[in-house]
Amino acid sequence: MGEDCLMTLPEKVRIAIETHGLLTAGDTVLVACSGGADSVALLAALAELRADMGFAVRAAHVNHRLRGEESDADQEFVRELCGALDVELDSVSLDRKRFDGQGNLEDEARRARYDELAGLAAPFDARVATGHTLDDQAETFLMKLFRGAGPGGLSGIAVRRLHRNRERGFSVTVIRPLLDVHRGEIHEYLHERRIDYRTDRTNRDTRFDRNWVRHELIPVIERRLNPRLAEVLSRTSKLFQELDAFLDEEVVRRLRFDLSDPAEVRLPIEALRNLPRPLRKAAVRSAYRSVRGTLSDLTLRHVDSVLALLERSSGRRIDLPGDVVAQKEFDLLRIGAPPQELAFGYRLDWPAEQAIAEVAKRVRLLRLDPRTGEKLNETI
Repeated sequence: MGEDCLMTLPEKVRIAIETHGLLTAGDTVLVACSGGADSVALLAALAELRADMGFAVRAAHVNHRLRGEESDADQEFVRELCGALDVELDSVSLDRKRFDGQGNLEDEARRARYDELAGLAAPFDARVATGHTLDDQAETFLMKLFRGAGPGGLSGIAVRRLHRNRERGFSVTVIRPLLDVHRGEIHEYLHERRIDYRTDRTNRDTRFDRNWVRHELIPVIERRLNPRLAEVLSRTSKLFQELDAFLDEEVVRRLRFDLSDPAEVRLPIEALRNLPRPLRKAAVRSAYRSVRGTLSDLTLRHVDSVLALLERSSGRRIDLPGDVVAQKEFDLLRIGAPPQELAFGYRLDWPAEQAIAEVAKRVRLLRLDPRTGEKLNETI
């Protein structure tokens, strides 16, 4: 612990990059910088490391326009910071109205932010770096636990993950080099370097669940049970990450399903039925994550509903979060984007057998005896 405390923040970031293979020489990293302490510290640390480690650093700021003049002041602050650090900045402002009536405002703003970051990173083939810390990991674990998450949810914030925006066709690798760094170390680093940062007053508003967990729940647990709660929960998250990765590998091995198509995954129903129930659940989660790029909003109830389709008739479907559907199609379970509505029509004369090219099916008309169900002479 003593050696760990003596390391500077850039040294810890370097170790995270090398340990997890987050960046290599020649890469470009786009730092998502809100102007808050965590993202400012990450941007400054990566700027210190870029010459020695051989990667290029850019910054991106997404102005959600949720706090009026304060949001604009954040954007101007980030612009000045990037000038001082000699870092190119890409800024984008969102229309506040796009979040109206869209459910959880915080979640919708986060999704919009990642979609914009993916678009900004694409021209440079860059990876996006965010300033999530050890404390964020602890808060996320507790919130997922209270909401009934399984192994995938309890694995928390991954040090690296793929974010996919199906609508715009962008995918980006998101990296988190600060996941082993305490928020207190962030502030010490900024104080030592005399680097200023912005404070979002809404971060103190305990009407938001995460703020309540951060400012009220965790301090009570730390005082009463364990002052090193964040480290304990982070280690637990890593154990769940290992378990989740193993389950993913196992279901892919057993079902041999193809994850190369980002639009959908097709699971063989008979093979799925023969798996132990924990692996069946893992298969649904893995397929959903492959399509959407995240397990966000997928609950155990959703997974159970999808598995219930195995015993229902072909054509039945379940709508899942993120504009994803699960549908039983004969001997396959399809998880992917909603099927496009097709308009077509055919005239069928009795008796008839007709190929329907639009859906790759054949239709055959038969006359059956209503009492016995036996086929009758196909004439009228």
